[in-house]
Amino acid sequence: MSSEKSTTSKPEPERPPVIKKRKCLMCSKDFTSQHLGERVCNNCKGTSAWRESGYYAA
Repeated sequence: MSSEKSTTSKPEPERPPVIKKRKCLMCSKDFTSQHLGERVCNNCKGTSAWRESGYYAA
């Protein structure tokens, strides 16, 4: 029998999130990104193109 606890909590990231200005990949406008993986602004995430996944920046 294992003595390790089973946990359902989210693991801690290896690095702290980096909040900074980034360019949106859809509209190219600057926005405040809360972490490295956030590359599309909230305005663009509200569009039908984003929800339908039919748009990408060329």
